[in-house]
Amino acid sequence: MEEPFADVSDDGELIIDWDTAILLSMDFDAGHRDDETAWGKILISVQRMAFERGYAAGCESKHPREALLALTMGNA
Repeated sequence: MEEPFADVSDDGELIIDWDTAILLSMDFDAGHRDDETAWGKILISVQRMAFERGYAAGCESKHPREALLALTMGNA
């Protein structure tokens, strides 16, 4: 059995192998539909929505540091 690409640590922290999740998501998009590829697609979709919400919130922020981080996608 392969190692899971997403797991929860003993401290309750989510541990995700993002490279594997991306590959599984792309496999799902290519038509290879099984439980693993579906979970990869779900994780990537949730991550993308979270990024877009954070980016939008940063752009709307009146705090200069938050706006700068949002506009440069965190690379300021």
